[in-house]
Amino acid sequence: MIWKAMALMCILENGETTCPTVFFDESFTSKRQCEAWLVEKRIFKLSKNKKIVLDDCYQQAYIEE
Repeated sequence: MIWKAMALMCILENGETTCPTVFFDESFTSKRQCEAWLVEKRIFKLSKNKKIVLDDCYQQAYIEE
């Protein structure tokens, strides 16, 4: 199974706030690995003007040709 990460991320720029849903490009082999990556992203890798409000990991659907 392939797991992907997504988040509702609020961004403060020029006195205005926007909160888009962000789908990250990273892929993970387990949900636990994905959740750990999201925690690390939230705590250590976001600039001061960004905040993850809600996040989740989901299974990517396989499409076979």
